[in-house]
Amino acid sequence: MSNLAVSEKKRYEEKRKKYGKFALQKFKNPSGNVIWRVSGSINGRRIRKNFENKDDATAEKQRLDLKQKAEHNYERVVVTSLTREQCEEAKIAFRLLEGRKKSLSYYVQFALERYREAEFEVTVEAAVDEYLKSKRIEQSRNIITAIQLRRINAHMGNFKKKHGKALIGEVDFKQVQEDLDSGVSKDGTSRVSPKTFNNKRGFLSTFFRFCVQQDWIVFNPIDKIPTYTVKANRGSAETISAGQAAEIMEFLETYEAPRREKGFLVPYFALCLFAGIRPDSRIGEISRLKGKDVRLDTGVILIEPEVSKVDEKRAIKIQPNLRLWLEKYPVADIPIIPLQMEHHRTQIRAHFKLAQNVLRHTFISMTVGAFKSVGDAALQAGNSEKIIRKHYLDLKTEAEADAFWRIVPKGTNVPSNLVKMEGRFREAKELKAVS
Repeated sequence: MSNLAVSEKKRYEEKRKKYGKFALQKFKNPSGNVIWRVSGSINGRRIRKNFENKDDATAEKQRLDLKQKAEHNYERVVVTSLTREQCEEAKIAFRLLEGRKKSLSYYVQFALERYREAEFEVTVEAAVDEYLKSKRIEQSRNIITAIQLRRINAHMGNFKKKHGKALIGEVDFKQVQEDLDSGVSKDGTSRVSPKTFNNKRGFLSTFFRFCVQQDWIVFNPIDKIPTYTVKANRGSAETISAGQAAEIMEFLETYEAPRREKGFLVPYFALCLFAGIRPDSRIGEISRLKGKDVRLDTGVILIEPEVSKVDEKRAIKIQPNLRLWLEKYPVADIPIIPLQMEHHRTQIRAHFKLAQNVLRHTFISMTVGAFKSVGDAALQAGNSEKIIRKHYLDLKTEAEADAFWRIVPKGTNVPSNLVKMEGRFREAKELKAVS
């Protein structure tokens, strides 16, 4: 090999050692843990860094590649007070901004106004825990209801599970937008409805507003996410007929399960169908109703504020047919919410093709149909008269409603001389002859 070839090879080796590309390698260290290593040289200085996460290693490799390229192309002489390292950082920054419309100083100012140094930040996990603690205090002071607290816990639990280890200041509106858009409907095939999207957005917006108040972040990222305009197009409520109601209750009297007596689901369905109690067995009113509040002695079911969805006390009249159901299947002996209730409720709903709130809707429409009083139905159901008129008025004839209120357990009958008085069926008093 000629001296010229040796000289060229030597220069190539020196250049390779000085500016060789950085490599990303995966290997196990002596302890057996898998790590990612970034290695290479800049200006003859060997650099080697290990990372547990591939994404972190890739990001560092990209940063070092840019810095290495800047070193290799350091050719323009400029009189400046910046150090060489500061000049290299500036060159990297300008390369990262290629194609952007704003200046470097604009983006620096933008970051300074919105970024908090790590020592002043908390993780999403810690922020959510503090937020939920404040909400529990609000619930104890009756500022929010128990059901609101349950929903907040559910939504924030999902958010914490996904972003818990990240710093709260690192969660931007794009990530939140993806979270909201990633949801699917209950059938698992389509996106959530606009109303559900708005509800989820509301929970997160309140959380981020709390973080702004705690000075953990500068602005609420939810502010950049618009809400959907939801068209109020709901018409008449979905109900079942008196015949379907009788068929369901007859089926429930014979329904059985391992280690369960026949009729163990009757109290739950009777209270939802003939008293209109909100039916969600996990967070609805029925899930918090106590047996002691089913007052057969006074003829009412008391819905206390801590049970009510709207945090207001109300009383539901126990009609004669409901009394027969509760006497035959007493809540003192049979739990209103038995074990594995969701499993059994799902089976019953699937068997009869029942919508979520159809039992409650049927109760309201049958009450209006039988007694012709929107105000009384509103008081018992815990709705406004406007809602009753809009969704439940004139859905049932008086004849069908009267038949509904005569649905009773097998082997029993309501008195034949019932009359309607003050929104309740009562036995007619015998008239005495006057001498």
